Amino acid sequence: MASTFKSLLAAITGARQSLGDLDRRIADLEAERERIDALHVHTDDLARWFERGLHAYDETFKARLSWALSENAVARLQGSTLETLPGFAIGAIPTHGGPRDHVGVGRIDHGHQHPDVALTLAFLAPVIRPRLRELIEELCPAAKSGTPWVKRRALLDKVDAELKTLRAERQELLAELDAVRGATEPVE
Repeated sequence: MASTFKSLLAAITGARQSLGDLDRRIADLEAERERIDALHVHTDDLARWFERGLHAYDETFKARLSWALSENAVARLQGSTLETLPGFAIGAIPTHGGPRDHVGVGRIDHGHQHPDVALTLAFLAPVIRPRLRELIEELCPAAKSGTPWVKRRALLDKVDAELKTLRAERQELLAELDAVRGATEPVE
């Protein structure tokens, strides 16, 4: 009985040490994951991010324009009076009618007419796009030697896979410890 107790105690002690080792390895990998995630962003990734923003403004402008050119909106216009109406406020965000409250990028303030930034950027995008990389490299030199998204994703995937494995091992070890504790508790 004493040797069984000693071997059981040794098994529990070994499992606790293994659990401590797993916890340290998990903490180290979590720190490594944070380090990888904090690496400088690469110029190409920043350029794609800005290009997505330009695309969003373009889509917003098209949505506003398509509302003004919709069948219902055009049907309300009378051809004979169209020439006497003031020009369509293409450069202002609509304050009545049209898509309400939120269309793509920007919000509508129903009390004032504001310049339509989406319109401006939709037409300036062809001028901005070719200069993006140059501007990023000039204003953020660290981006040139930053970690590209594909490489960062691969590093994170590797760490995440290791974390998943270690966490599964930890859960198995905890289950085994619980089973041993249950087996050693006195039966009432």
